[in-house]
Amino acid sequence: MGVRTATVTRRRSFRRGASLRSAMRAPSGSRDWVAPRVTRPLRGWLVAVGVGLAVTATGLASLRTNSIALRYRLAEALRSERELREEEQLLTVELQRLRDPMLLQREAAALGLVAPERVIDIRRRAVATGAESAP
Repeated sequence: MGVRTATVTRRRSFRRGASLRSAMRAPSGSRDWVAPRVTRPLRGWLVAVGVGLAVTATGLASLRTNSIALRYRLAEALRSERELREEEQLLTVELQRLRDPMLLQREAAALGLVAPERVIDIRRRAVATGAESAP
């Protein structure tokens, strides 16, 4: 990339169909240092790439935001699950304690209840007589 000289500029302008008189004129000093202009097709591609990059960046930011929100919701759900499992474990222990026959006997005695003299199983009695048992 060299500096454009007056001779090269004259030759190019003459070749492009400019008059001989304008080709022989010395180019202006500022024109030698002006950046080349971007052509329309290239400008269109640059705009398309820029828009594509902006859309992609917006999409990636949206995905990142959604993934962060999902992580927070997952952490909350895991914490809730852990608390529910602990509560279930405590309730299971309490249920086993309340099913203890010795505890039931003490509680019944404290309430003034006595053990029955005989137990009648209604389901067996209904089957023996041929009657339908209720579910």
